[in-house]
Amino acid sequence: MPRPSQLLRYLTLAIAGAAAMPAFGVDTAPGHPGWSARGPQPSQATTADWSPLPECAGFPLGETYDYQGLSGTYMARGAGVPGEALQLTLLVTRMDQVPRVEGQYGGWFSTASGPVWRIGPFSGISSNPASGNGFLLFYAGSDKPERLYIVASVIKHPTTKQISALCLYDSSDWWPPDSRPFTMWRVM
Repeated sequence: MPRPSQLLRYLTLAIAGAAAMPAFGVDTAPGHPGWSARGPQPSQATTADWSPLPECAGFPLGETYDYQGLSGTYMARGAGVPGEALQLTLLVTRMDQVPRVEGQYGGWFSTASGPVWRIGPFSGISSNPASGNGFLLFYAGSDKPERLYIVASVIKHPTTKQISALCLYDSSDWWPPDSRPFTMWRVM
């Protein structure tokens, strides 16, 4: 049987994970802007012309963002398709005026043969009007990039300014990506 201190840690982690996950069904309640007498209506938010992004529902698409508040642990929902990150812990060690971000990561990534653990440095550039979406580039023990994720959007906590969620595309092979975006939500 686990000790009480272990149970408290597990309970704290479970509560933190549940608090980081978005509420489902909120936009289907009467009185919400997405509700009408005919039932819930699709959002009027704009998405990129080349691809609708239902996976990023609730994310502010087309807005610029920075990586202030990126350090933390993020989890994806579901099993993931090869190329998607399943769990990432990011530690920002440098942020400059570009705004470029650098740091260390550790995490599980989905592959055709099952999840694999990777650790190494990462770097990224946030979105801006001149270049569009930002990206995060992950290395695994060499100077050759292991993964490139285009960041379609982020959700930031309104008061702490921490990034609460990321909507990512695996773009390691080709642009525009032939994969669908996936979301990762902060758990710690």
